[in-house]
Amino acid sequence: MQVTVTEFKSDPDKYLNLAQAEDIWITKHGKIYCKLVNPIFSNVRAISGALAGLFPADYDRDAMREERLADMMEKYAALEHPKEERTMNTEMRRKDRQLTDEEAIALLKNGEYGIVSVVCPDGTPYGRPTSYAYADGILYFHGTVEDSLFRRCIQHEPRACFTVVGETQVLPAKFSTKYESVVAFGTISECPDKHAGLMKLVEKYSPECLEAGSKYADSALEKVAVYAMEITSYTGKARRKG
Repeated sequence: MQVTVTEFKSDPDKYLNLAQAEDIWITKHGKIYCKLVNPIFSNVRAISGALAGLFPADYDRDAMREERLADMMEKYAALEHPKEERTMNTEMRRKDRQLTDEEAIALLKNGEYGIVSVVCPDGTPYGRPTSYAYADGILYFHGTVEDSLFRRCIQHEPRACFTVVGETQVLPAKFSTKYESVVAFGTISECPDKHAGLMKLVEKYSPECLEAGSKYADSALEKVAVYAMEITSYTGKARRKG
């Protein structure tokens, strides 16, 4: 059997019990991380017998078993408390095209749509176009309450990247393009107040229909999931001259 680190961490007792009947391969970011071997004593005896001659004369099966268990628990503890947190380098190379904070926030507020990029449980990248709203360092967008690829992705890895592109103009003779864009990094979670999150979208896209929008939001609460992405860093970039 093969399970992800997230699945194993969610219910370790389940998989430790299953390991009595079959080996459990634990994967991380789509790669084999470690293996839970069958702990049944008779099987250990059979394996060690089959490998007779490969172990030293003073081989102690119980000591080796304890060593392997200690190694497994050390790896498991490392998953719970990573030694170092990976950080994304958001330093821009073209400083001459970097937007000011005010310009970048304005584009985040006024952009028509964006693309939220996450990581699938098997390590595959996944980008989803979405309407959104921005307020006070938070991006709001919605999805279905049913099981979906996006929901599984953020449960596996809440860190995400959000990209919005503003006005563009192709410059054929210069083999270039005028553009403005913002790339934001942060973490996604389900919005605790779904109605408030939906109203951020209503206020952006239907500001003249707030009362009707509030009623619509109430009627959609059972069907809609609302996500909030807390921005930890962002960069804005533009080419506005021809």
